[in-house]
Amino acid sequence: MKALSTLCLTLLCTISLAQTEVFEKTVSFGNKRVDIDAELVDKITVSNGNQDEVSVKVTYSINDGQLNDLLEISLDESTSRIRLEVEFDEKNLDIDGFYDCDGEHSINWGRNGKRNRICMDVSVEVKLPKDAELDIESVIGDLFIEGFYKELYAKTVTGDIELEWPEDQGAEVEIKTVNGGIFTNHDFLMSKDKGLPLISAHEISANLGKGGKHVSLETVTSDIYFRRSK
Repeated sequence: MKALSTLCLTLLCTISLAQTEVFEKTVSFGNKRVDIDAELVDKITVSNGNQDEVSVKVTYSINDGQLNDLLEISLDESTSRIRLEVEFDEKNLDIDGFYDCDGEHSINWGRNGKRNRICMDVSVEVKLPKDAELDIESVIGDLFIEGFYKELYAKTVTGDIELEWPEDQGAEVEIKTVNGGIFTNHDFLMSKDKGLPLISAHEISANLGKGGKHVSLETVTSDIYFRRSK
C-alpha cells in the first residue's frame, strides 16, 4: 500500500509539472526603459525590487499543458530598452474543438475552417528598480502595480488596473476608462474652471503633490484603482 501511495504521489507530481511551466530570467537594469507586451495574459504583477536588475517570471498552462509550446516568451535587450514579450502562436494551432476550461480564461478562434476554444492560465511577475521608466500593454490582462516609477504607462482593454503609489511621490496623473469606473483615495490637485474642480467619472488629468513623475493608466471596459501604498 505504501509503495502504491508513493507511486500515485509521483504520478500526480509529474502530471502537475507537465501542466504548468515557468520561465524565469534576470537581466542587468542599466537605467534602461522596460517594456512589457503581453496581450493574452491573465495577470501582470509589477513591483520594485533590486536596484541593479530586472527579474521576470512567467507561469503558464495552456489546455492543461498540452499547448504550452505555443506560448512564445522573449526578454530582449537593446542599448536603451529591456523588452518582455509574451505571445500565443495561433498560426500553428492545429486542434479543432472546444476544450473544457475550468477556472481559466477561454479564448475562441476560427481559422482555416476550424473552430476551437483554448484555455489559458498565464501570469507574469516583474520586479524592477524604483524610478525606472515602465510601459505595460495587454488586451485581457489585469494589471497589479506597486511602487513608484519615473514614467509609468499602463494600458489594457478588458482588464482592471490596480496601482499602489506612495503618497509622498508627486506625479502628473492621467487616468482614463471608457466603460469602467475610477476609484482612488489619493488627494489630487484638479484643474479648475470658474473656480470649480473638473471632475469626470471616466477620466482624470491632475497632479499628485508637486508632480514630477508621470503616470498614465488606461482601460476600455474595466475599472481603475489608484491607491495609496499601505
